[in-house]
Amino acid sequence: MNRISKEILAELDGKDKEELEENGFKSGNSGTVDFIKQDGSRQMFPYSQLITAWTEKTDEHNLIKLFFSTHHVTLKGYHLNSLYELIRQQNLEIVIAQDERYLNTSKDNQPYVIEIDIEWKGNGKERLS
Repeated sequence: MNRISKEILAELDGKDKEELEENGFKSGNSGTVDFIKQDGSRQMFPYSQLITAWTEKTDEHNLIKLFFSTHHVTLKGYHLNSLYELIRQQNLEIVIAQDERYLNTSKDNQPYVIEIDIEWKGNGKERLS
């Protein structure tokens, strides 16, 4: 249980907690997606505000970029294609960033998000850190 903060999981109930411990994400049809960063900060967005999304690869990581009406969200990690499909189908309910040090404890080809960046699109520099 070293991959995900005990404090974050303590706030979640049974089924969510089990699925997040196992996978680092939870699928479901809630109409929203909740992003939980490594420091425990979280922000939720309704799928109705999702304008576009795409995925790309860098030399070392996969990226998923999501453009909501008010924010840009970037997920950085490994094997993120199945998460992209869940987003495309509006079935990703919760995703949590995990410590990259524990990547070797994940299952083969299992999505593993190491960083979530959330940036406000407005004129100011407001940003969820």
